[in-house]
Amino acid sequence: MLQNIDIENKIFIEVEDQGIGPVIILIHGWPVTSYHWRKNIPELNKAGYRTIAITLRGLGGKSSGDGNWEKETLSEEVIKLVDILEISEFAIIGHDWGGTIAYIISMDYSSRIWALIIEEEILPGVNQNIPTPGNKYYPNWHGAFNRQLELAENLVPERESYYYGTFLDASAGPKGIEKDAREVYLKAYVKPECLPATLGYYRTQQEDIKAIHTRKFKTISFPVLAIGGENAMGTAVKDGLDKIMNSQVQFLVVKSAGHYPAEQTPNIVNNKILEFLKIAYSLSKEKG
Repeated sequence: MLQNIDIENKIFIEVEDQGIGPVIILIHGWPVTSYHWRKNIPELNKAGYRTIAITLRGLGGKSSGDGNWEKETLSEEVIKLVDILEISEFAIIGHDWGGTIAYIISMDYSSRIWALIIEEEILPGVNQNIPTPGNKYYPNWHGAFNRQLELAENLVPERESYYYGTFLDASAGPKGIEKDAREVYLKAYVKPECLPATLGYYRTQQEDIKAIHTRKFKTISFPVLAIGGENAMGTAVKDGLDKIMNSQVQFLVVKSAGHYPAEQTPNIVNNKILEFLKIAYSLSKEKG
């Protein structure tokens, strides 16, 4: 069921709520939408999980409202939504910026989390190089471009499809993404309100670095899985998390995948996620 929920002060968050069972929150990144999870949600539902796919404010869909773009702020918006839905405990999966938000939530509300999965994200302030072959494909220009004041504002309008399309095509690596998905993402991001949001996500860098730094090495009891695409961040997802977490991070590096393993190689990713979640949920029930 697709809903657009007013969490407070006319801030609306779009969610797709499906299935029955233990809850999994899914948070997409940039420049995609919750359509990123289209090949994962049916399998999670079939395995007996309830999925809550969230559309981040400003990044496509009907989520809307005023507010800053700091990842702490966006994390609190997700928690307010979860509370409105009366969800007490959950697993959380985040891709790209959604991974940073998922990390912050899992550190701040660790007693409510039974599993954390981060797909293709190196968290702000974590100095971790992308290994070969991913460093040949994953773009290194977008962060500086998006942070430079007035640059994107003057160059991107009326060229949105080229701007976002260039990043999507390069970051996907040789495998690419499906044509229909590319069209869905570009249609979502050509909206005028998406450019200020895009830039806002990147221009809170210092605040986001501080947010991650203050949560380093917190004690947690839930398992963590890192997923990387061989032709994007690869092992850097796990290696980056190892620098800020006490717990042992499990990992999956998907051959041939770029920045979007969940949709580029869904069978491999689904099998690993389902295996991981089954064990994680059982452990959480044993602990209490």
